[in-house]
Amino acid sequence: QGIENARRLFNEIDSDGNGVIELDEFIVAYQKKDPSVSKEHLRKLFSEADVDESGTLEFDEFVKGK
Repeated sequence: QGIENARRLFNEIDSDGNGVIELDEFIVAYQKKDPSVSKEHLRKLFSEADVDESGTLEFDEFVKGK
């Protein structure tokens, strides 16, 4: 069930449905949840999770980064 919840959350954040999460989608989703989180902090989290440095988060990176 945990992986299903992670997939559902991933798909919600992936607003354009292209199978990856871009930085802007990541920022929008997390600032909806907590508007006080700075974009700079979110950029850092995104960068740390983007293991292959592709500029996007694939599902496996997203799950590991959670």
